[in-house]
Amino acid sequence: MQEAAVAVIGVAESAGLSSFTLVGASLGADVSFRLALQRPASVPTMVLVSPTCVAPGQATWGNTAELARKAMLAHPEDLAIASPDSSRTTILAGLAERWRTEENTAIDLLPELSAATLVVFGQEDRLVASEAGGLWKGRVPNCSISYVYDAGHAIGVDRPDALADVVLDFVERRETFIVEKRSSVINP
Repeated sequence: MQEAAVAVIGVAESAGLSSFTLVGASLGADVSFRLALQRPASVPTMVLVSPTCVAPGQATWGNTAELARKAMLAHPEDLAIASPDSSRTTILAGLAERWRTEENTAIDLLPELSAATLVVFGQEDRLVASEAGGLWKGRVPNCSISYVYDAGHAIGVDRPDALADVVLDFVERRETFIVEKRSSVINP
């Protein structure tokens, strides 16, 4: 993760960016979390989608395509949805175990985050414990939580439009994103 965080900083510096909004999903969320801790001035706003570094669940992560579908998706039986990469679920399982055993666990580091942070979970996420949202919200000083209904860990696969809506709304309006600017009709 450290190497990935350094690579992201290198890309940002090559693009001439001194600060930027960081969005990471799953393993990328864990990398983003580390990067925001290391370079807080560079990351004033961050969106973490399905981070596994806090309260990883006890679900079977899946080292085959079928197990990966069951672990990552809200509706693994729907074969019209793209299959998650089983090699990634194996990597996630290893990282989740590492987070559980490290001396400075992620949960201990949460209060150090200074970025305006949105953490997004799928309501049907089987890879992250249900209490993770409360841990993020309770420990990160400037944190908002959003749950996407009818989505598993791979929210971008299960509900890409819903995920894009909440991420773009937060990036545009930060902490006030919860105040709807759309009609009061419930969006699916």
